[in-house]
Amino acid sequence: IINENSEKHGIPASLIATILSIESGGSGVCAKSSQGARGLMQIHPSNYKTYNLTDPYKPNDNVAVGSKMLKEHLDTYGDLLTASAVYNAGPTVAKKQWASYPPETRQYLSKVMKLYPSYVNEGWVKHVSKMVLSASMKQCE
Repeated sequence: IINENSEKHGIPASLIATILSIESGGSGVCAKSSQGARGLMQIHPSNYKTYNLTDPYKPNDNVAVGSKMLKEHLDTYGDLLTASAVYNAGPTVAKKQWASYPPETRQYLSKVMKLYPSYVNEGWVKHVSKMVLSASMKQCE
């Protein structure tokens, strides 16, 4: 799933894996945030219609939408940190300075900066592939 979307959207598989790992927090395919975001890449319901997502718990669909959103943010904002901040907190955060980011977003970006380098050169495979593979066998609410 990750490699396929990496090729399709022209972004590193290690970046998709980083965001997926942080977003789902190890909870896997059935992850659901207090804000209502769901699935491996924590897609918020406000994005379902825009991206034609009918089941956020389907790993293939969730990762495809999350990867597409991430690519759009990278194209729009031009750098990894701003794109990651927008993925986490929405587009209004892009207009703010680091110190004005919500604490959750600053923590999120710290995780991205720590995890992403360790996932480069296929380091993500051993950490994320089991979660993604087991996801296809689970049923969520």
